Amino acid sequence: MTCFVTLLLLSTLLVEGVKYTITKTGGETIRQNAKKITSVRGAKKIVIEDEFEVFEKNVLEITEKTPIFLMDQNYSLRKIKSGVFLNQEITETVVITNSQLKVVESGTFVNLKIFELVLKQNQITHLEKQAIVGLVNLEVINLANNHIVEFFDDSIVSSPAVFLDLAFNRLKKLGPNWFSFMNSEKAVTILLDNNRIGEIHILSFEDVMLDTLNLRRNKIGELPIGFFRGESISQLFIFHSTMLAVLLLVFVFLAVIYFKLVVPFFYWQKRDIFYVKPWTRFRKVFLGKESFAEAVRAAYDEHPDKRYYGSYQFLQPSLFVRDLDLIKAITVKDFEHFTDHSAFTSEKTDPILGLNLFSLKGQKWREMRSTLSPAFTGSKMRAMFTLIAQTAESFTQYLLGLGQGVVEVEMKDTCTKFTNDVIANCAFGIECNSLLNPENEFYKMGTMVSKPSPWRLFKSLLYGFFPKIFEFFRIPALPPTISDFFLRIIKDAIIVREQQGIVRPDMIHLLLEARKGRLKHDKIESNEPGFATVQESTIGQNEKSLQITDELITAQALVFFIAGFTTSSSLMSFLAYELVVNPEIQKKMQKEIDAFLDREFSYEQVLQMKYLDQVVSEALRKYPPGYVLNRICVKDYVIKPKQEGEKVAVIEKGCLVAIPVIALHYSPEFFPDPEKFNPERFSDENKGKILPGSYIPFGLGPRNCIGSRFALLEIKVLLVKLLAKFDLVPVDKTVIPLKFAKTLGLDAKGGIWVGLKKRT
Repeated sequence: MTCFVTLLLLSTLLVEGVKYTITKTGGETIRQNAKKITSVRGAKKIVIEDEFEVFEKNVLEITEKTPIFLMDQNYSLRKIKSGVFLNQEITETVVITNSQLKVVESGTFVNLKIFELVLKQNQITHLEKQAIVGLVNLEVINLANNHIVEFFDDSIVSSPAVFLDLAFNRLKKLGPNWFSFMNSEKAVTILLDNNRIGEIHILSFEDVMLDTLNLRRNKIGELPIGFFRGESISQLFIFHSTMLAVLLLVFVFLAVIYFKLVVPFFYWQKRDIFYVKPWTRFRKVFLGKESFAEAVRAAYDEHPDKRYYGSYQFLQPSLFVRDLDLIKAITVKDFEHFTDHSAFTSEKTDPILGLNLFSLKGQKWREMRSTLSPAFTGSKMRAMFTLIAQTAESFTQYLLGLGQGVVEVEMKDTCTKFTNDVIANCAFGIECNSLLNPENEFYKMGTMVSKPSPWRLFKSLLYGFFPKIFEFFRIPALPPTISDFFLRIIKDAIIVREQQGIVRPDMIHLLLEARKGRLKHDKIESNEPGFATVQESTIGQNEKSLQITDELITAQALVFFIAGFTTSSSLMSFLAYELVVNPEIQKKMQKEIDAFLDREFSYEQVLQMKYLDQVVSEALRKYPPGYVLNRICVKDYVIKPKQEGEKVAVIEKGCLVAIPVIALHYSPEFFPDPEKFNPERFSDENKGKILPGSYIPFGLGPRNCIGSRFALLEIKVLLVKLLAKFDLVPVDKTVIPLKFAKTLGLDAKGGIWVGLKKRT
């Protein structure tokens, strides 16, 4: 439609006057340079070559019909006087481009018989009223690539064009009569892409029959009601405009919400399996009205007739299992169907932390478990006992030095410092003494990991809902500074030990022994650290051990540190509370401790303290470290009907299985009067009555807690040292009865404050 004629560069003679060239059809020059531009018969094209700043009215006088008028790359041109193109005999095209022309004045283009007016790639900001008038043959107006912000309703008059190009300008809105000049009898094309249009007035197009309307890359919020009424638009390009971009984003967002946040919640309904609606049961947790542990117990208690019931962990279907036989089948008998954990990180997001035993899956987990399990046997704990006892002694001596009378302490914070020192000593070979030096790097790192924050909570929720996003963008669960810190500690320790031949009975030494192939499985011992100790499975013992790298050592030590930093200290603080409110139990423990401590304290003594073990076992019942266990189904598993009304159910691959440990531990069916702290449940006379699968503080089956022996030993040694020197008594800050904080963890509201009173 647009007629462009290749510009023929001709040499010109510099004479006084206007520089221009008039050529014939064949390209022959017929006139150059005169004081006034006048055409001659047979002229095909007039090319203005002069560097005008102002194009005066008296310069142009074309009386012979000339098809093309061209002013290109006249960079000095700023203004064309009104009337310059009045009644000029140009018959096809006027082209004025690549200049600094800013305003098209009134009366500039009047009574021309051209069909194409090209004013693109200038600096035009607006067209004055009646700037273009009476171009009766006009079909194309090209004003693209200017700076046009607006032009008046009558800027173009009696010029019925069918093609208007206003792309790449700065138009902000379309008024009601902008395009009234356009041909009302033909389908027209209007290009308005790449402007700043924020709204469209429907009257703008009321009398225009549109063929194509291009509104791409604008800022249109919405199309007016009735915009398409009565119009025949064969092509409407609004893709990439702000309006459509917003609409598209909204559509995509709603689609994601529906398929990711709505459809998954029909999972159990489609499979005809009874389920607990998360928005009725677990909404209290997210509203801060109930702790997650309380919600788990409530859901368990509300459905005593169900062997299992569906629920959801974020968006993942989760089958909660109540039936003990089914629990044992999932965790032990049919373990091959449920070999994996639902992890909080992966190798993709955390190259170091993702290598920890808890997060590994499948064959990698088998090999790592086989490699690590010899490091946590009873004989290895005996070797670590000295380190734990030394730390506990330093801890007790510090407390003794706090003063006379009753010393108030917050047990969670105090016990956290103790567990930090124990793990730093036993895992990394570093002595911290966090009570004297709470600013040590180990304690600061542990606090950074465990301290709750709105960002960490949001990040955890986001990972729960969209783990693939975290994997795609490799967003780690922990700041890289933490992993880097521990990796540096491990590497430095390994170098020093290998260079100086240092041997310490700690985790680094054991893992270095595993690296050398010297760490072997022990025979199962009968004198375990306590009733709650889980037996190591023989599954995986014959697996090929992994090649132990510094990163693998760091990953195990790091997760060992994280787990011990929070869970062990929580259990210790809860146990301290129970001893405060049950002084008779405390006195009985102290009597047993006193009887053994008349001689040198030893690992064997800890194993022989039966009542101590009963107390710790009962604390683990009421306050289990992992109050919900989970397994991932790795291949479909069929649950056969067992009671009337049940149907065959299939746990599909990828489904999560949850075991509500805390609900089992508080079930009156298994533990009468469950709210009462009663160590006698675990006496020699009674512990045989505990049903297998009902008491699982450290898990069950091959994926149980590998560190149960260490945790029990750590807790018992601290209790022995503490109760040998102090009575634990209530103080004004002690909250009785204990209340749980409305959080996802198992935490006491307001902390656990106790008084330490020196024994006499």
